[in-house]
Amino acid sequence: MAQKSYFYSIAEAAADSFQNEKTIVIYKEIDFQDTKAGIRLNNLFLKITTHRLIFSNDPQIDKIDPKSQSTFFKLMLKDIVKIEKKMKGLIHQKIESFIIQIQNQQVEIFGKSLENPYLLLDGAYQKKEWAVEKTQQDQAKQEIYLGLKQEIKSNIKDAENIKENVKSSFTNFDTFFKNFHELSEATKKLRQSQTQNQNEEVNKILESMGCIQVITKDEAGDKYYEELGKQIFRFCTELFPKQGGIVLLMDIYYYFNKKRQLSLLSPDEVLKACEQFKRLNLPANLTQYQGIKVIESTQFDIVKDFENTIGKLVNFKEIRFFFDGYENQTKKGIREWIIM
Repeated sequence: MAQKSYFYSIAEAAADSFQNEKTIVIYKEIDFQDTKAGIRLNNLFLKITTHRLIFSNDPQIDKIDPKSQSTFFKLMLKDIVKIEKKMKGLIHQKIESFIIQIQNQQVEIFGKSLENPYLLLDGAYQKKEWAVEKTQQDQAKQEIYLGLKQEIKSNIKDAENIKENVKSSFTNFDTFFKNFHELSEATKKLRQSQTQNQNEEVNKILESMGCIQVITKDEAGDKYYEELGKQIFRFCTELFPKQGGIVLLMDIYYYFNKKRQLSLLSPDEVLKACEQFKRLNLPANLTQYQGIKVIESTQFDIVKDFENTIGKLVNFKEIRFFFDGYENQTKKGIREWIIM
C-alpha cells in the first residue's frame, strides 16, 4: 500500500545523505497522509534536515540501515511549492495539521503538538541551505574550469616556447655543420624522401606482420589490458627501427586498429594497455614530449642509429667531438624533432 505513494523510498535511498546535510530535529508519533494516493500511516518518526523530510516507522531513523525493511517516505525541501497550516480552536488556537504541496502532489501531517515541527520545517525551507550548497558546487566547478583553462593556455605557451627553442637549436646545428657538404646533402635527401616514403614503409611493415589475433574482454577477463599491452608492444617493436625508436600513441591506435579490423579498440583502451608496459617489464615507456603522448623504446640507441644511417655518409670522426659535448642535448633534440 505504501509503495503507491509518490514519496515512498527504499531504505538505501533514504540512508544516502547530501554534502553538508545536517539533521535539525527528530519527532515521533507523527501521522503521514498522502492525499493523492489515499493512504495514511500513524505513529511514524519524522526527521527534519536541512535538505529533506524523512518519515518512517524505523526507530533508528537518525542512522538508517540501507538494508532496513522499514517503510520510508522522503520529501525534498527544494521541491516544496507551499506549506500551509490548519488551525483549530477559537480562542487558544493550535495547529491541527499542516499541508505540504509538491507540484501536483500533496501530503498532510498530523500530530499532538505540531507548533515546533511546523516552525522548524518552515525555517529550514526559508533558509534554503540546499541552494547555498548548489551555489558553492557551481562556484567550485567554475573555479576548476577557469583553472583548467588557464593551465591549458600555460601549456600551449610553454609548448610554443619549447618549439622555438628546438627550432633555434637546430638552426644552430645546421649552421655549425654547413661546411660538412656530405651531411648537408644526406640530410636534404632524407627530409625530401621521408614524407613520401613514410606511409609506404609503414604499409610494408603492416603487410609483413600478417594477421593480428583479436583479444576481447570476454576472453581475457582481468588479464585483458595485460595481454593487449603485450600484443601492442610486439607491434611497436616492428615500428621502432623505422620510426627512430619512438612511435606516436595516435599512430599506434590507427595502425593497430587497421591490422585488427574487427572489434576496434577505443583510444582509452590503447592508452590503458600501453600503461602496462612498465608493470610487465617490457623495454618501452609511455611518455610525452611537448604534450604529445608517445611510446619510446628503452633499448633504441639514437646515436648508434645516427651512425648507422646518416653517419655512414660522412666522416663521423670529424663531427664526433660535437656529440661528445652535446650528446644528451642532441638526443633530446632528435626526439622532439621526430615528433614535430
